[in-house]
Amino acid sequence: MTAMTPTDALIAGRIEKTPDVCGGDARVANHRIPVWALVLQKKFGLSDADILVNYPTLTADDLAASWAYYQKEPLEIEQLIWLNDTAGNVPSGTPAPASLIISGKQLGLSDADVMAAFDPPLTPADLSIYRSA
Repeated sequence: MTAMTPTDALIAGRIEKTPDVCGGDARVANHRIPVWALVLQKKFGLSDADILVNYPTLTADDLAASWAYYQKEPLEIEQLIWLNDTAGNVPSGTPAPASLIISGKQLGLSDADVMAAFDPPLTPADLSIYRSA
């Protein structure tokens, strides 16, 4: 049996994934608060104290576990931020900026995921923008 790392111990019991809750994304246990949403607030400059005011049911240990999960799985969380916030904030019906398509592909997202992230969904021809940029 492998010993738990300190990071794994911090995450255990505090971060969970459940298929039908928050789309199966990593979230704070017993809450519908995804780790990616907390990380995004941190990136926007909010302090832990500010985040705890925004989410009064969370604890400092929940945030520490969220930050540890992000350190352990940065690509997963960055992809979710791109899918849920970055691409999700392009107004419906407006062309997706090439830089946004490129950043999604640089994160390793599949063509299908990038296309589906926009409203209306992009076409394969739209994705050709990133290949020529």
